[in-house]
Amino acid sequence: MKIKKTSQLVIDNIKDINFDIILSSSGYESRSKYLCETYQLYANKKVVLGFDNYTELPSRKTNDLAFKIAGYESILCSGDSEKEVFDSLNFLLELKKDSINILVDYSSMTRIWYAAVLKFIMLNDLSRSAVNIFFSYSFSEFAFPPDEHSFNRHVGPIEGFYQISIPDRPTAVIIGLGYVESRAYGLAEYFDVEPHLFIADSSVSDDYYNHVILNNSDLLKTVKNDNVFIYPLDNMIYTETLVSHLCGELKNKYRIVLAPCGPKPFTLLCLVTALRNNFVDVWRISAGVGEQPTDKKA
Repeated sequence: MKIKKTSQLVIDNIKDINFDIILSSSGYESRSKYLCETYQLYANKKVVLGFDNYTELPSRKTNDLAFKIAGYESILCSGDSEKEVFDSLNFLLELKKDSINILVDYSSMTRIWYAAVLKFIMLNDLSRSAVNIFFSYSFSEFAFPPDEHSFNRHVGPIEGFYQISIPDRPTAVIIGLGYVESRAYGLAEYFDVEPHLFIADSSVSDDYYNHVILNNSDLLKTVKNDNVFIYPLDNMIYTETLVSHLCGELKNKYRIVLAPCGPKPFTLLCLVTALRNNFVDVWRISAGVGEQPTDKKA
């Protein structure tokens, strides 16, 4: 299947839709439960993926209870596993409908999980139906990044979002900066190129923006101004266009790697861009199980 159209909606646009499935996640972030607690959404099937670590934290227990009350089927799994996502979506292959509606609340999901939703749809034959995937994201109150430095345990392409071939051109790296110190700097050193940097503006949070600049100051000193792009986090259609145009300018000379270090909406945008353009790879940079738990409230 091919992506036909992307658009940006508000919650009022989806409150009356009867979804075939709502897929969410339960972890240590309090915002995990925000969508299911705040809005009465309708679905034939509701599934919550529960992280298999930090299960005893108070915020996790509160989240699990909220999803149970809302009628979600709970599946315990690793944040690095896509199998449970595929298993949850397999029933869609049997549906005989003109239109399939999927809601994914990826606010607290890993990249692997929400990438797996897109991967499932692209790999499987649902051509008899139009598939509408709605991605919901609950912004959080500002929370300081972890004090402890977590090393990058995962640095490499996301399966299904890269070309399996030996690159015959130099690499152009487009990094979406997050606020975890040194994560993006280590990536730039790994590729040994001057990257293009995307920074979310302060439209959602001044504190987040200021920490992104502060914690990436060493990298920003090495990059010329023309390679730095400030994008509006509350206008993802504009940002998608900005990334797509840059990829179009680079594609004839470079192998393109999109490397989102944060925030999650920019990562989703990179995945969609890669599906639209088969010359673009998406890489994952993560501390994995080494990530320190930081509660984020909606």
